[in-house]
Amino acid sequence: MTRANLDAASQAQASSASLRSGNLFRFQFPSGTVYATNMGVPVSYNGWTFSPGATVLGWSGYNEASDLKPRGVDFTLSLLPSLVSAALNDNYQNSLVDVWIAFFDQQYAVVGTPYPIAPALRMSVAALDVSDGGGSIRLTCETGGVFFARSSTTLCTDQTQQRRYPGDTSLANLQQVFTRIVDWGGNLQTASNTNFSRGDDAGGGSYGGLTNGLGTRRSRA
Repeated sequence: MTRANLDAASQAQASSASLRSGNLFRFQFPSGTVYATNMGVPVSYNGWTFSPGATVLGWSGYNEASDLKPRGVDFTLSLLPSLVSAALNDNYQNSLVDVWIAFFDQQYAVVGTPYPIAPALRMSVAALDVSDGGGSIRLTCETGGVFFARSSTTLCTDQTQQRRYPGDTSLANLQQVFTRIVDWGGNLQTASNTNFSRGDDAGGGSYGGLTNGLGTRRSRA
């Protein structure tokens, strides 16, 4: 996988004698996006404000290799009411999570452009771990490669078509197609159990290739 290099300002800050760096997290739950950082102060960037400390208690890190196999990434989140509600009520699966590493100056302002170390992770499972002494939410995410490794569950049904293309009714009457009458010239005949019946010459006989699926057919003149 080819990644972009750090910009010049970030490279200069990364090699300075006084290095300040941290992670920025964005969790795009359907009920609302959560911005967090593991820095000790709020961080503003690109019009977003990343809140410190209390949201992300820890994460497993991100391992990348050339084989592009899907790998899981775990986040430990606090039991903030908004996060508990999202874990219990949101249809969050496949929602996006982004992680950046950022470099800061002495006033904790972002230097250069934060670098995406784990972009476009997909939410999988959010499990609540609650005890008398407290608790946390364990959010498991997967990399985009999981869609190439997972077998397809796409079916030729109206429900699947609506999920992928809302408003498309092309498969709405699919089940009725097999009982429809198809008229294609000649004399009307009753269906038989014969799969194919055709005259030897091109000018006569009948063709019943759709006999088992359709109620009637017509012989070809």
